[in-house]
Amino acid sequence: MSDVTYCLNPDLDVDALAAAYGTSKRGQVQQVLPSDVAEHLFEVLVNRVPWQLTYFDGERDQYMPIEKLQAMSPQERLAFGQERAQLAQRGFSYCYNTFKFHEAFEAGEYPDHPLRAFDAFLNSDELLAFARNLTGDGEINAAGGHATWFGPGHYLNLHTDKIGGIDRRAAFVLNLTKVWRADWGGELKFYADGGGRIEEAYPPAFNVLNVFTVPKPHAVGYVTPFAGGPRLAITGWFYVDESGK
Repeated sequence: MSDVTYCLNPDLDVDALAAAYGTSKRGQVQQVLPSDVAEHLFEVLVNRVPWQLTYFDGERDQYMPIEKLQAMSPQERLAFGQERAQLAQRGFSYCYNTFKFHEAFEAGEYPDHPLRAFDAFLNSDELLAFARNLTGDGEINAAGGHATWFGPGHYLNLHTDKIGGIDRRAAFVLNLTKVWRADWGGELKFYADGGGRIEEAYPPAFNVLNVFTVPKPHAVGYVTPFAGGPRLAITGWFYVDESGK
């Protein structure tokens, strides 16, 4: 498919969406992009992304080209998986595929990558105004995202998205998963009582934007070994940038 112009679905009822969001500080926007735009973005994720496996080693983020993982012997893969499981049992941990395009583009990498146009769209007047109207946070003035691919055995444990140094106001997940069954896992789960109770869960979907106010305890559920397709999304945050960029 040829390049498209990124834009929001002009038929969105932003007032109704904002009213629903104001009640729970989270919400879903169905058919957020025009259908041809969503299809184009899906094709880019499937065919044009240099995926890496990212995982937590107990102290910091780690990255591995997926080709390196695929080249491991069965014994090496088993040991790697066991190490991930042991960390996940004890607390915060994660393991999934990613492409941190926003950071890469800011560093001058991938000058001709097709996601550059989408990265610009994230910081367009149109989308930032939509984020402010939806969340009720008039100070949001920037956004950044990364592509994610959760497959069998992947997960992202309980966390809040609150970090030092970045004034995140809301998180978003642009779902681009075409085929998914509820029993494959991979839900975006929201927790109450400090993580002791699940309030609500959003299954993977296509052309659906999930947005929620930060901080909020949440997780991506474990994707079962028998999951029959990729859980594709673009995940990121709307935040306040005071640098004047």
